[in-house]
Amino acid sequence: MKRILTVAMAVMLCSALLLSGCAGKGIATKNDKELNKTVVATFGDIEATQADYNFIYKIIYDNMAQYSAYYGEDWINTDLEEGKTIGDYIKENTMNQLKQLSAAVILAEEKGIKVDSDIKDVVKEQKKQIIEENYQ
Repeated sequence: MKRILTVAMAVMLCSALLLSGCAGKGIATKNDKELNKTVVATFGDIEATQADYNFIYKIIYDNMAQYSAYYGEDWINTDLEEGKTIGDYIKENTMNQLKQLSAAVILAEEKGIKVDSDIKDVVKEQKKQIIEENYQ
């Protein structure tokens, strides 16, 4: 059981590193060097930058874009419930994802799980590849 938990936490940590750019030391892509300096939220000792927020927001936005087929061009402003639009949901879900990823990093640190530089390099390269292939 303990081994399964350790493996699960390592997977969560790698996922968190992929999305957060190695805990606030994200790769600077063509358009986000300044965004990596702007902190939008802090969870414990983990700072989420505007670049982190934008990256996760874009992933969620793209996943939700299927609603445009049902609701038309202004789908993001469609009410899901009283006073809450799809756009509001995407923003809220982005912050929730940042919280979860930060919690995974904090938990891994508390359990003594460390990621060596080779893994960080691979994660940075994967993030760069995802950005280049999908968001530029």
